[in-house]
Amino acid sequence: MKLLKVCVLLSLLLLAACGATSTPAAAPVITGEPTAVSTAAPAPTALETVAPVGEPVEIPEAGLRLQPPAGWERLEPDWAWAAPEVEEQRVGLAWVELQPPAEPEAALLPAGAEILSSEPAAVSWGQARRVTVNVYGPAEGEGQAPVAAVETHVLVVTTEGGLRRGYDFYASAPTAGDLEALQPVLDAMIQSAAPLGQ
Repeated sequence: MKLLKVCVLLSLLLLAACGATSTPAAAPVITGEPTAVSTAAPAPTALETVAPVGEPVEIPEAGLRLQPPAGWERLEPDWAWAAPEVEEQRVGLAWVELQPPAEPEAALLPAGAEILSSEPAAVSWGQARRVTVNVYGPAEGEGQAPVAAVETHVLVVTTEGGLRRGYDFYASAPTAGDLEALQPVLDAMIQSAAPLGQ
């Protein structure tokens, strides 16, 4: 956990040293005239790489090559990785063949998860959405089930030769704050991913 926080902090310091600044928005001008409101879908979010990646790994059954986080341990038999000495935090990859009319959210998101946000994501080799969810544990007695994890899933759909496949790049953590710290790690892994043969 401390290592992950140090990496995030160093990344922020590096951005500041390179001149990344935020500029306050200009105050709105009120004219009393009606203004048009854009109803266009939000632009896809760009994935930022600030976390170091390890050696490339080929996953033939998924048809992908990617670079997991450097120094993280694979949680076999899954294609998931955890940082050393950090419990309940992981990043990983799952995939499924999507038979019409199946949608990636229904096929790949955890059963019973509550969707907190969903927005387009930019991935060069498929159509993608970034979805954040609460995953609930078993209910105790007749009370509400507790939140067991907060997860981000970047769902990528590809179609090739009549085959429609859904990929789920995910990060899971016990709290929203811990999940936020995993975002650069997840983004770096996604940016490193490419279909085999490309």
